[in-house]
Amino acid sequence: MIVTFSTYLYIQNLVPNHDFEYFISCPIYQNQVNKATPWFNSTDSSPDYFHTCAPTGPWDPVNVPLNLWGYQFAFSGRGYLGGATCGDDFVSSPREYVETILLDSLIGGKKYYAEFFVSPGDSSVWVQDMIGICFSKDSLTNFNTLGLLPCLPQVENLYGNVISDNKNWTMISGEFIAEGGERFITLGNFRPDSNTTI
Repeated sequence: MIVTFSTYLYIQNLVPNHDFEYFISCPIYQNQVNKATPWFNSTDSSPDYFHTCAPTGPWDPVNVPLNLWGYQFAFSGRGYLGGATCGDDFVSSPREYVETILLDSLIGGKKYYAEFFVSPGDSSVWVQDMIGICFSKDSLTNFNTLGLLPCLPQVENLYGNVISDNKNWTMISGEFIAEGGERFITLGNFRPDSNTTI
């Protein structure tokens, strides 16, 4: 499943470049998440950055709305990120994650609300349920894996609520109490295939 993300953290939005509008240069190929600064890839995988500024044409992989994975306008603005969240013929339990550092650390004991929007790619072979956001004190970056990152996400889609609507954006949201000091957010599937409805 390829999922595209658009993120918000309210009431004060602490997520920089939350709609992926700003870039250091237009993406022209896959695996260029780092162009949507300050977002970056967390593992030895290859999540993608899609934007209307990317080249257009039948073989251009990262344009919005028409790209390698299908046809989808951005939820807001002109860009989105995408990554594999389950199942693959070549890699056991592949996971692609996108991560950034918050504009400010979370305060311990304070309640936060977070929401993000996902849409499966039209050409996805699988659809699934478990997509979430992990808030962590340190970066989860691990370039020695293509698999799961160790985190229990604070905001996550419900188990069994398979996201299959590839025409619209599905909102995933929730509230949580911060431990304090969380500075990073990472988006993806943090559950093994055995705990993911595929």
